[in-house]
Amino acid sequence: LFTAPEGIAPQVVERKLKYQVGKTYVYSYDITVISSSSERNTEGTTSSDQSKTVMAAQAELSITSQESDGTFSGQMVMTSPYVCSADLKNGTDSVADTADLSTELQKPILFKQKPNGEITSVTYPSTSRPAVVNMQKGVINALQNVLQDGATYSVAEVGGQGTFTPTYT
Repeated sequence: LFTAPEGIAPQVVERKLKYQVGKTYVYSYDITVISSSSERNTEGTTSSDQSKTVMAAQAELSITSQESDGTFSGQMVMTSPYVCSADLKNGTDSVADTADLSTELQKPILFKQKPNGEITSVTYPSTSRPAVVNMQKGVINALQNVLQDGATYSVAEVGGQGTFTPTYT
């Protein structure tokens, strides 16, 4: 909790994206996914972790233009990728061919984003591998938000891990 010094009133922050055309924004992207399975029988339900996948990369967003309504157009590429999977059930692991993955992830995915943070379109090459597009869309999805006016508001945000309803103040 931040308390402003005495005599200084907190300022209202304008809730809109402040990208600048021609700039590139670099984000570190790191995600871990653990897959579990459950089994139910007469003795009850058991659950166990089956696999774990770790993916990390740098996401580079370049803002290429801004439309008259404020919508930003940009492209995103991912550099320095690392992907590792482990079969927890059988105790084996593997590291993806990051050289091949790096080449694929550096093919730009294009997007449009309103000033309130909503992604309105995503375009990618028709020759892209689905796994690569899913990784790229995961980054774009993580950058999507819904900014609204008002002192406090709640909004349902949907991501790869499900739906969460945070309250912004």
